[in-house]
Amino acid sequence: MNHGASILLVTAESDTAALVNEAIMQRATFRVDGVCDDLNDLALRLERHTSSAVIVDIDPSPERMLDELSLVTGRFPDVRFVVVSGTLRNEWILAAMQAGARHYLVKSSVAAELPDVIERVVPNGSAGYQATGSVITVLSSGGGCGATTVAVNLANELRILEEQSTLLVDLDCCYGSAATHLGVEGMYGLAEVLRGDRPVDGELIRSTVVQGNDGPDLLMSPASLHPSEPPGLDFSLLPTLLRACREQYAHIVVDAPRVPIDVAADSAMTSHATLLVFQVNVRDLHIARSTMTALMQRGVPAETIQLVANRYRRRYSLISLNDAQRALDERTIDTLSNDYHSAQQSLNYGQLLAECAARSSLRRDIHKFARQLLESRQAALGNGLVRGMR
Repeated sequence: MNHGASILLVTAESDTAALVNEAIMQRATFRVDGVCDDLNDLALRLERHTSSAVIVDIDPSPERMLDELSLVTGRFPDVRFVVVSGTLRNEWILAAMQAGARHYLVKSSVAAELPDVIERVVPNGSAGYQATGSVITVLSSGGGCGATTVAVNLANELRILEEQSTLLVDLDCCYGSAATHLGVEGMYGLAEVLRGDRPVDGELIRSTVVQGNDGPDLLMSPASLHPSEPPGLDFSLLPTLLRACREQYAHIVVDAPRVPIDVAADSAMTSHATLLVFQVNVRDLHIARSTMTALMQRGVPAETIQLVANRYRRRYSLISLNDAQRALDERTIDTLSNDYHSAQQSLNYGQLLAECAARSSLRRDIHKFARQLLESRQAALGNGLVRGMR
């Protein structure tokens, strides 16, 4: 954060003003430049002088203040807004997010938490966020090929191998089954992030994801939250979303079955590896070939596309691996075991393979594949070949 970052406070309560000022003074890099009586006063001040952050006390009329707040955040998109109130209600949290706030605090936690919150939400913080995380996109070559099972467990194996923060982004707007695989529930997800009426940044990502205890964090599909009528998504913001994710997480796995090819290409262009998952049958091979060609036509480097044959059986397969390679321009094909029982056990129990089938052949294969991906990225970093986001 820049030295002496400017902060404005909106409150009609002298006690709240004193509480916030005392908390802000804990950091020499913060300063409260003024207290505004209301949001109109705040807008006038922001027009005259820029400010890094604004703390808005929504008491004693939370609903009215939150309705008015969106008008101010839209006029000043570079300012970060933090909402505080005496009590906490879920509908107020949702309204604050929709209004463009980056965080919500109850007043009883201001003294302990506000300095760290401001440190995180203000751009160019003292530590600074850089988009350094790696992205892996997982695409499917047909329904039922097991791409989501691969994506979910790959994210977990990356987390285990490196002991670093890992995020799973569920772009499946039809089923949104990643939440079922992980056995988690949430209130917010991609629909709240990709609204298009406020900046998408790391703090918004952190406040929206469902945090995993013994697994990756999850940015939920709208189909998980609203299965009967999932809202559509503005995928034009996908590159911005993934950059924000890269600022917050060491590894991001994007589960992207059934997305339009342009969306798949946008995600692949951001990724250091794109996995095209299929089963060794005529239909999936045809779709895999078409998808691979379409991605390369849209500028995705061929060397970043990795072909993955899931549920592969060496015996009793009508199409051999060699035949599949010939159908796919002699590209190398990685294989995952035909361990349908373990995959179904994981899905039915809402548990990761590492939990419910730790010694299964499928878990072993995905763990090995995760290690290979990490090694290839390290080699690319060493050779200066890893691409940044476009």
